[in-house]
Amino acid sequence: MRKLANHSAHRCSGRFVSVAALLGLGLLAGCKPVGPNYSRPVYTAPTSYKETGASVVVAPPPSPVNGGWKPASPSDGMLTGKWWEVYKDPELNKLEEQITPENQTLRASLETYLAARDQVKVARASFFPTLSAGPAFSRNRVSSNRPLISSANSTTTYNDYQLEGQASWQPDFWGAIRRTVEEARDTAQASAADMAALDLSLHAELAQDYFELRGLDSQSRLLQSTVNDFQRQLELNQRLLKGGAVTQVVVAQALTQLETTRAQLIDINEGRAEFEHAIATLINREAGQVTLPAAPLDLPLPNIPVGVPSQLMERRPDVAGAERRVAAANAQVGVAISAFYPTISLGGGGGFESTHGGTWIQGPSSLWSLGAQATELLFDGGRRHAFTDEARHQYEAQSSNY
Repeated sequence: MRKLANHSAHRCSGRFVSVAALLGLGLLAGCKPVGPNYSRPVYTAPTSYKETGASVVVAPPPSPVNGGWKPASPSDGMLTGKWWEVYKDPELNKLEEQITPENQTLRASLETYLAARDQVKVARASFFPTLSAGPAFSRNRVSSNRPLISSANSTTTYNDYQLEGQASWQPDFWGAIRRTVEEARDTAQASAADMAALDLSLHAELAQDYFELRGLDSQSRLLQSTVNDFQRQLELNQRLLKGGAVTQVVVAQALTQLETTRAQLIDINEGRAEFEHAIATLINREAGQVTLPAAPLDLPLPNIPVGVPSQLMERRPDVAGAERRVAAANAQVGVAISAFYPTISLGGGGGFESTHGGTWIQGPSSLWSLGAQATELLFDGGRRHAFTDEARHQYEAQSSNY
């Protein structure tokens, strides 16, 4: 009884030590990640310019009336809305609504963003241990003449039933996983900004093509009226030529004016067809499927304010995308620095194993193992230093772009 009690106490003590070790590793995994924390790059405006005529100019200048100066900050999350509706053109609104669901370039950008968002989930998965389990069965025969065979154990054929599970985990001691998640998240946000910039650009391009086409409709109407006038003038000169009032030269000049204007009208119609085809491409339609009736540009244009809020510049998605890439590059520096620290892995396994199916899932058939491993790379020919330098240079490049 005393020996049994001591054995039980030893087992309880071992379990307590194991639990305490796991808790300690969990606390270490929450340590501050290595590498620099991200801080948005700051641009300092010059205090004077050579064109001002003064040696020193106060920076920033005095606040304007009903406003004030403030540092710029990306605000691409604000909804821009359907800005094209300000023109109150039903045909334009109908075309613009087809950009988002139909344009293939925008669809490709959307898929790129979704893939980048999935990369965030992939990076976060490294926070958790990996688990695997499965049964196995084999029938084996061993040599009867194997070394160290005993007469009491002369069995050469046996079954092996196994049901085992494995678990492995690399605690994020140095923050490599956290920095990887930061990089993936910032990259996904930059991809979203790229998609927003492309969406804005495509809508603007369609509006520009549409108004160019309507402008050509106005020119076509004017040239058609001019052709009619020149046609009547030619007919008049031809009658005057028969009466002897004008010479052949006058008739030839009138004919030249008429044919020149007709050629200009043909060019205008060809240009209109090109814009029509461009619009069809933007909404993913065949060229022959989009036919816009002629409608000269007679709509009243909206009032354009003399000044616009500075926040419009902050809402540019390309500016926000550049800033997010700086953050992603900064996180990559931390990932590179973490390679200088040891890699610590925890592992374990357990299950059941027996030579008979009847005793397979029983207490005496159970098995388990726990282990830990730490590995430190001692020499790599300067590879880690090169990766770290590369990450820092990439950060500086992205910062300069921003």
